[in-house]
Amino acid sequence: MGAITFDSQGNVINYDMLLEGTSRNCGGGKTYWGTWITCEEDGSNGLVWEVNPALNAGEQNSTPTSVVIVGGNYESFAYDARDRMNPTFYVTEDSSSGSLTRFTPNADAVAQAEQTGDYSALLTTEGTQEWLVLNPVSGDVSGTFSWTSNRSIANSNANMYYPYTEGIDIRNGILYFVSKTRKSLYILDLDNLTYIRSSTVSGAFDGQPDQVKRIIADDPDSDMLYFCEEASSDNGIHARDTEGNFYTIIDATSAVSSETTGLAFSPDKKHMYISYQGNGLIYDISREDGYPFGAHRLDIKVSIFYDNIIFTQSVINSELCSLQMFSFLHTYQFRTLQYHAD
Repeated sequence: MGAITFDSQGNVINYDMLLEGTSRNCGGGKTYWGTWITCEEDGSNGLVWEVNPALNAGEQNSTPTSVVIVGGNYESFAYDARDRMNPTFYVTEDSSSGSLTRFTPNADAVAQAEQTGDYSALLTTEGTQEWLVLNPVSGDVSGTFSWTSNRSIANSNANMYYPYTEGIDIRNGILYFVSKTRKSLYILDLDNLTYIRSSTVSGAFDGQPDQVKRIIADDPDSDMLYFCEEASSDNGIHARDTEGNFYTIIDATSAVSSETTGLAFSPDKKHMYISYQGNGLIYDISREDGYPFGAHRLDIKVSIFYDNIIFTQSVINSELCSLQMFSFLHTYQFRTLQYHAD
């Protein structure tokens, strides 16, 4: 697993390989102390690892985390740390019977981490693993949920109600995750143990939802949930507002046909980073009107045509996005997509 370092202006200043020897690394997610969790989508050998971007490859923890049990097509990671003395951690699994894992670390390990500020052992010590069970009502669009220590029961429930889970994010006690084959978004209220399910199919968003990322704006009405996409002829990036309306942000052509992955935002929300997995391309996307993503004007659409690296774009209401591309061949190159590349 590698790390790209940017300065405050979004310029690439470094690239390092931090973790080697893992297999089929997938979505992952960050911790609240600034490390990265990388998940292996590797069947019976799948594990979840913690990577510290402040350390070099030789200094990384060689012990896998205790967040999941060995074996699974582990996909993405999120946490709920509203109560820092009782945090919980979550991992999705991209398989037909892959139940959502909840990990609660040992209370002594949490207390030690909070007292010392050293979280390096928090996820590698013993804890409690539980798995999600949905209890649908109202035609499987809402219901209640619970957590079980019996993974087999949860796996059967996942097969029936939420197979092939991918992206996950948590904000203010609300957990968001997607089932790609059901093309559904699940919104779980972690305090009240209730959930709702809705379709992600809307206009150009006709593929399967993949990774997700929630933006909490200063104005609650501007909150947006962003989606990656796979299994479409024009995989892109889409967004959903608090009222359930969808927007297409990136719309590619068949020339860039692989799934979009690696969705991330800069701290000021003015840079959105995505990659086209099969094409090996990473994009830095910013709004030329200066607004952050999630601001009060978001009716933008960018079209990407990848043919000798040619970029075109369509603009709605004069809200323009600019793109930069990073290609890792021997080292990294930095160039815009507005020019032909030989």
